[in-house]
Amino acid sequence: MVGNDTIHTVTRKEHDCIGYMDVPKDVYWGIHTQRALGNFTVSRIADSTHPQLMRAYATVKRACAEANDELGLIDHDKARLIVAACHDVENGELADQFPVDVLQGGAGTSTNMNMNEVIANRALELGGHPKGDYGFIHPNDDVKPIRNRPTTPTPAACKLALIDAIGPLAEETKKLTRAFHDLADKHTNDVTIGRTQLQDAVPMTYGQEFHAFASFLKSDLLALEHVVPQLTTLNLGATAIGTGICADLRFRTTATRHLAAITGLPITAASDPVAAMTDMSGYIATSQTVKNLAIHLQKGRRRPATAQFRPAYRIRRPQRAGTAGGQQHHARQGEPGHPRMREPMLLHGVRHGHDRHMGRIRRAIAAQRLRPGDHPRTAQRHRAADPARWRCSASAACPASPSTPRRGAATPNTPRRSPPH
Repeated sequence: MVGNDTIHTVTRKEHDCIGYMDVPKDVYWGIHTQRALGNFTVSRIADSTHPQLMRAYATVKRACAEANDELGLIDHDKARLIVAACHDVENGELADQFPVDVLQGGAGTSTNMNMNEVIANRALELGGHPKGDYGFIHPNDDVKPIRNRPTTPTPAACKLALIDAIGPLAEETKKLTRAFHDLADKHTNDVTIGRTQLQDAVPMTYGQEFHAFASFLKSDLLALEHVVPQLTTLNLGATAIGTGICADLRFRTTATRHLAAITGLPITAASDPVAAMTDMSGYIATSQTVKNLAIHLQKGRRRPATAQFRPAYRIRRPQRAGTAGGQQHHARQGEPGHPRMREPMLLHGVRHGHDRHMGRIRRAIAAQRLRPGDHPRTAQRHRAADPARWRCSASAACPASPSTPRRGAATPNTPRRSPPH
């Protein structure tokens, strides 16, 4: 829930260019955040529900404060307090101080100002000043990276938050990939029936199936790795539209260098700041990669759950000298020289019994299509078109054999039925 659902009885008075407003005395946000709580009540979901994004915002603010301190654009004591306040936000100590609705206007301005006000008031508190004493540290003039100019912390924070989220996701995907590899090795000789179009198709091993799931996840891991370089190209100091107006010419490279040192990531400045301001390719690539991973996880979740109830056969391979019972590693199963590729008859034997059974059923159904009343030329034309289909062995299992009369055929005890009209 958003922060304005909490009732605060004690307030402090703050002012901006619009006028004065009462702000709860015990909170770290200020007048701009208080206005946003009344302006944006769309989803009733607060920014604080995305802690990774809030931590990324604080990291960007810390890098900018260190850059301003290095360039002499801010007093050193103020910079030290701001950096300390950023550390507190990054550590999650002020996680409940970001109540602005996630759906808001102004390209994230309210979230950015919420962060500025929380950092400023926390810095004031660390410096022994009361909250709201903006004469010493001001959210706009001191915490904001470039004074009185729109800056670009929101895209940078969003990209850093995505990288933070990709890290644990990649680690869990690696664990699942190893688990599928282990299952593939364990079931390398267990045979099942692969399915296409919701029915049984051709034989395969469970090892091959689990190896396919592992291959899916391997490709997803590579895609996640390829996404990260797109997310490390940032546009700090480009201001509102990428021209860098009113910004110190040294700020862009200095802030980028400090952020790279803080995060340990290969962060670089965009080659074309104007183009980078509207470039969404990094977000699109991340969304595509995560969606593809979700689809592959859905495949891996459904198929093993149904496969475990299907009958399986065991391939017994001859043990060769120096090998452990013919057990083969799944990683090379697709190579032409692999034993699984050199012994196709083992799988064919399993399929052959299935084919013989299905063949008897097909011949029985075909034999029932021609009835005694059918015209002789009709039967002759069908047999000439597909003679193998009408060939049937004389066995008791075949309904079309001489020992088993066709449906509708006359017997010594039953009269012949009239042909259908």
